[in-house]
Amino acid sequence: MKIEALCEKLKMADPSKDWDIREMPEGTEFEPGIPVVCFLFEGMFICDPFLSDCGGFEADPVKDYGLTEAAVEILRMERSNWKMAP
Repeated sequence: MKIEALCEKLKMADPSKDWDIREMPEGTEFEPGIPVVCFLFEGMFICDPFLSDCGGFEADPVKDYGLTEAAVEILRMERSNWKMAP
């Protein structure tokens, strides 16, 4: 799915979040620089809601970030396509 279409799908699945297209930052398990849809949470863009905001711990996207189950399922499927960092 094209990143723009993914962003629109997430906006519909969880309109309470401020969704935006960003690049995966360095220091994650995934290839840095790949385009991903992130959301604003407490002043920080979250690119991987399955990790804590520091990236060191697993997170529950619904409990920790307030995402809808629909958005989580979309993100879970998208995340499975991300390339791992070399």
